[in-house]
Amino acid sequence: MTWRRVGLYYLFAIVLGGYYLLFEWRPGGPDAPIFEPRPVQESTFLALKRSAIHKLSIKRQQHIFVSQRSEGQPGEATDEWQVLEPTGAPVTSALVSGFIENLTPDRKVPIVHEAPEDLASYGLAPPASTIIIEGEGEPSKETIFIGGYNPTQTAVYARKDGSPEVVLLGYNVKYYEELIFQATQRDTEERS
Repeated sequence: MTWRRVGLYYLFAIVLGGYYLLFEWRPGGPDAPIFEPRPVQESTFLALKRSAIHKLSIKRQQHIFVSQRSEGQPGEATDEWQVLEPTGAPVTSALVSGFIENLTPDRKVPIVHEAPEDLASYGLAPPASTIIIEGEGEPSKETIFIGGYNPTQTAVYARKDGSPEVVLLGYNVKYYEELIFQATQRDTEERS
């Protein structure tokens, strides 16, 4: 074995060792995060509980959808929803319930910005849609503005009326809204 070959082996070992130290080695072990996660501020988005909501309105461009919870036994909340506007639209109770479940998560939602100066960068000036929920309790009515998708297309930006905070709501809020408006538009096209 020549000294030249020994030198190449040492150089090869140094390059591989350097790569390992720079890109693979983690001081806390293999399960340690590569970067320390920054703390995320979270907020309880809506004060109204799901079971207390009895009316839902969604306004988008020139379209509007209004649904009201059906009356059950006195003091009981049902999961049946009737469509008030557009009259006779074939939107199922399950679709409305799914929308409300995704709009009112039990967990806290992440705050993206506490008081942004430019709401347009979040798709909130003007908002893509406006949601009004009414129910029993305090407050009895809440207005939510839905904006655009986040960069990874996994959530949508939202803001409550009267609050400067921009939060992230799950992708399914926008998805269920799309399904509701597709059903109402399909019905109006069939009637024409």
